[in-house]
Amino acid sequence: MASILPWRNRDKEGPRPSPVEDRNYSDIVTQALVNAATDNLVDAYVSALEIASGQLSRAFSAAAVDGPGAAAFGPWTMSQIGRQLVEQGEAVWYRVGMELRRADNYEITPRGAYQLSLPGGVRIEPGDRVFHARWNVDTASGRGLSPLGAARTLRLLMQRLENSLATENNAIVGYLLPVPADGDAANISQLKDDLAGLNGRVAVIETARAAWGEGTSAAPRRDFELARMGPNIPEGNVRLFIAARESVLAACGYPVQLAQDSDGTSQREAWRRYLHGTVAPLGRMVTAEAARVGLPVSLDWDTLFASDIQGRARAFQSLVGGGMDIAQAAAASGLLQPED
Repeated sequence: MASILPWRNRDKEGPRPSPVEDRNYSDIVTQALVNAATDNLVDAYVSALEIASGQLSRAFSAAAVDGPGAAAFGPWTMSQIGRQLVEQGEAVWYRVGMELRRADNYEITPRGAYQLSLPGGVRIEPGDRVFHARWNVDTASGRGLSPLGAARTLRLLMQRLENSLATENNAIVGYLLPVPADGDAANISQLKDDLAGLNGRVAVIETARAAWGEGTSAAPRRDFELARMGPNIPEGNVRLFIAARESVLAACGYPVQLAQDSDGTSQREAWRRYLHGTVAPLGRMVTAEAARVGLPVSLDWDTLFASDIQGRARAFQSLVGGGMDIAQAAAASGLLQPED
């Protein structure tokens, strides 16, 4: 019976290939560095993220806060919560009396408490005293998940495009002036001095058509034909950058029309969608979390919604035209707040 063990009958079968991967140690180290650099790119900040987080930060700071916990949600705190939701996917603050204090570094214990790493040391807080608003939730850890934390490849694409465009834009800018290769050094030096000192004046210099004594046959076809040297960004990269930026904005709940050169009607509709589809829903998440930690508040953005007065008026007119009572139509369209 023939043996099936790998170390038997080797003379007949010949040497077997080694199961161990043969790789150069330097290659392994290089790949590890590349992977680390890629991870850093994924975690890096991109400009479209600042557009979205900055807008939500300002919208949250404009909210009118009312209720027993209103003192804990001042404009600065609200602005930071809005920014954190977009950038980090979560806003973690712990309660001290009727105030909130920021806690960026934390761990959730198996019992649901929060281990906070603060400048003064580690602090353990029960879950019902930690305000933890989340854009999305990583079910494995309980941490918040940001829009670009979920769409990591989109973030990586955007970061690489920005790096590429920035690197290309750093190219040296200038103009090259062809002169005869074997021209007299004194003539070339004088030409440089004359060009540097023009300052809008006219200078009379020797023509290059004679090639400094070499005759017209060896001279260039045109005198002083400048060649520009500078950034040359491919049009395809620009289009891809715009498309990636719009995808990032959309992922962050920011209508792309607000970042485009759109007409007024498109801008107003985009602003209305942003207020109703992003700001208000996230505000409800904040109020729910505030109530959970014993700081109940109400938020309203009447000052921002007032910019949509024309849309509300059209909605009111349509409702009344459809037979709805005037008071009900005014409340439904947002022109008047319903009575409690």
